[in-house]
Amino acid sequence: MAIARSWLHDAHVAVTPGTAFCTPGWLRLSYATSMERLQEAVGRIARV
Repeated sequence: MAIARSWLHDAHVAVTPGTAFCTPGWLRLSYATSMERLQEAVGRIARV
């Protein structure tokens, strides 16, 4: 949960904590977007 909050606040990247899907300790994300947007999101996360 803390990582999901940090990425949302600091990198402006939204993910869902795995606890919402009965997989605590994991994150769930959607990659149904362009490769350019995915690369931008990964870059933002890397800077956090």
